[in-house]
Amino acid sequence: MPILGEIAAEPILPKAAVFEAMGYQIFADEVKAFHDSEAYIRIPTAPARSSKSFSTAPEVVYRALPHRPLLGSLQWLVGTDYPTNKEFAYVWKWLVEERERWTMNGKQISIEKAQNNPQNGNMLIVIDWGMGPHGRAKAIIEGKSSTNERALQGEHVTQAVLSEAAEHPERIWTKFL
Repeated sequence: MPILGEIAAEPILPKAAVFEAMGYQIFADEVKAFHDSEAYIRIPTAPARSSKSFSTAPEVVYRALPHRPLLGSLQWLVGTDYPTNKEFAYVWKWLVEERERWTMNGKQISIEKAQNNPQNGNMLIVIDWGMGPHGRAKAIIEGKSSTNERALQGEHVTQAVLSEAAEHPERIWTKFL
C-alpha cells in the first residue's frame, strides 16, 4: 500500500495555516529557512536555545495531517533514548492533548491509538483519516530510541527526525538511516 512520499500528494492545508492553528511562531531566520527548505535531508542549524528541537515537531504534525490523495504516513522520532525524546512530547501535546483543533469533514480527528510511556519505550500515535484511494489512510508516529537499534529497521518511513542528532552513534546514521 503506497504511503505519503511514494506518491506525489498535496497537503490539504498550507504549512503556514497548520503552524497558525498550532500557535507555533518562528523567531530565528535559520529556523524559517529550515521550514522553507524542500530538501530531502534537512538539519536545523541555529544558535543555542533557538528552538531547534521544538521546530522539528511542527513538521511532523504537518506531514501527519491529510494530503490529497489521502495516503498514510509513517514518521519516526528517534531520540538517543526514550525519556529524552523531546520532539515526541511536543507532537503528543499538539496531536493528542490538543486534538480538538484538528477536524476533517467537520469531525474531530480519530485517534486510533495513543501511547506515551517513555519509561518502557511505548511511544505511538495512530490517527485514522479514513478511506483513501489505496485503503485506510493512517498517520503513524512512533517514538524510537537509538539504544534499541533493532527497532530502527523498517520500510516506507515518510520522515525520520533525529533528536540531538550529533549525539547518536555513527552506526545509527550509516547502518539504519
